[in-house]
Amino acid sequence: MVNPTKDTSQQKDNVAISTWCFRREITLPALLHLLVIVIMLVAGWSNLQKDLALIQHDLDQLIHANVGLQERIEKLAGRQQDHEYRLKTLEQQWSGKPCVEKG
Repeated sequence: MVNPTKDTSQQKDNVAISTWCFRREITLPALLHLLVIVIMLVAGWSNLQKDLALIQHDLDQLIHANVGLQERIEKLAGRQQDHEYRLKTLEQQWSGKPCVEKG
């Protein structure tokens, strides 16, 4: 026959082995370590935000400079067409041929 008290003690041992037990204590060094990690994360995030702001400022300046450069290129392209037309007219006048416009 099986002893009921022996079975219950074995069941308690099995239950004790299969369950986890955590200590819910926070020591001062662990708290300081956690605080240092949080401070480092916040400082890193702050530096990233500052770098992003600088990059945004640089990009805005580049875009503004690009717009000015594009306007200058368009102006020069128009002047080039004017000069080509004048040169063509002068060449035709020197060769004695009448100037014919294409358009």
